[in-house]
Amino acid sequence: MSQRRDSLNDMPESIRDAIGPETGALGLTQQEVDRLRQIIAKEFGVVLTNRQAWARAIELLAFAKRLLEALPPRMDDEKQ
Repeated sequence: MSQRRDSLNDMPESIRDAIGPETGALGLTQQEVDRLRQIIAKEFGVVLTNRQAWARAIELLAFAKRLLEALPPRMDDEKQ
């Protein structure tokens, strides 16, 4: 088992299930998660571990997805 997979064992099952073996969590890359860590450290003064950053990134994307799903379709989309 790879180190990446081993580090996920402590995460909630719902988060582990969102992480694919090749693409990463919801299509995220390590570089994107590292950028999120930088932003959180700069804006809030909180330094997250890699595991915490992955969990937060997944939660953030899942939240955004739920918000977008709740929006009514655009008029342009309905005509197609």
